[in-house]
Amino acid sequence: MAGLTKVKGGGLSPDCEIGGLLKVKDSASMVGIGTMAPAALLHANVTGGSSTAGIFESDQSDAYITFKASGTSANTTVRVGTTGNNFNIFANSSTRLYIKNTGEVGINTTTPLAQLQIKVNDSGDGGLFIINTNGATNSSADLYFAFCLGEGLSVKL
Repeated sequence: MAGLTKVKGGGLSPDCEIGGLLKVKDSASMVGIGTMAPAALLHANVTGGSSTAGIFESDQSDAYITFKASGTSANTTVRVGTTGNNFNIFANSSTRLYIKNTGEVGINTTTPLAQLQIKVNDSGDGGLFIINTNGATNSSADLYFAFCLGEGLSVKL
């Protein structure tokens, strides 16, 4: 990056700025990129010209951002990322949501065979539940399947 200066010795001094682009707020352990007032550990701000605030790049065939809380068992347990041009969401070290670059969505599968495919676990638990949350006794929720065949057919379950 042009204009950056290497600091020798112990590193950057508290609350230092580099070229008006990078702010290290050492007293609060915060870094601001494009902002002089970081509000989180890493705060990136983009103004004018682009809606992309950051790029995470890897020289591998996949790239992920990992989330680790105090109760998370491993660095790879909860993460979001990409394999090629496909989007992945992992939980408990398995793909839970997969969106192919062609638009198909898989839940618990990385090979959806339709616009939406939900794979239930081996015990048969899971599937699709539609719940009416209006609180009324004996209320129902509707699921419609529409097929475009000639005049069309709609099936209400």
